[in-house]
Amino acid sequence: MNKPKKTAVVATAGALVAIGFLVLATLACSGMAGNVTNPPGRAQLTVKMHDDPGEDSQIAQANVTFSAMQAHSAGGGDVPVSGSFPMSVDLLTLVNGRTITLAAESIPPGSYDRLDVTISAVSLTLTNGTKVDITLPAGGRTAMIPTSFTVELGQPVTVTLDFRVDLSFKFDGAEFEFEPEIEIEGIEHGIEGDH
Repeated sequence: MNKPKKTAVVATAGALVAIGFLVLATLACSGMAGNVTNPPGRAQLTVKMHDDPGEDSQIAQANVTFSAMQAHSAGGGDVPVSGSFPMSVDLLTLVNGRTITLAAESIPPGSYDRLDVTISAVSLTLTNGTKVDITLPAGGRTAMIPTSFTVELGQPVTVTLDFRVDLSFKFDGAEFEFEPEIEIEGIEHGIEGDH
């Protein structure tokens, strides 16, 4: 006598599962299942960084804190590029193909001719264990990196920087001098939605 009711319950549960799968499929197709879209009229700029191994054997660690980044428009004006700032990195860990994402931001389309990276703290550990703190000007030091790339709607841009540790730190016989040497390693244009 109870079997029809049990069958009805099983059928109802099956229908709920089917509806659940249908809702998830709809969300995935509509882009609500985790896809990040850029605000209208903007495209994604991602800035990565690595360090080609240099020949300076005195430095065991080169710890640099990045505090801000801006992209300079070829037509004038600066566009902030957000990152997890302040971000502290031992540059000597960014070798053998390892990179970090320094910043990522949706920026207006157009041509850009410079990236400005602000550094707020620098310290070294030498191979003999000596710790060296390098004093920077108030507000930090900004490296202005000449570049040339165009941002178009639907075409995210990835810029990879090479922080030249071997050229950025110079020992004058009494102390280390710091003048950041950052070069453009490569620029890649993609299509929005590529993985």
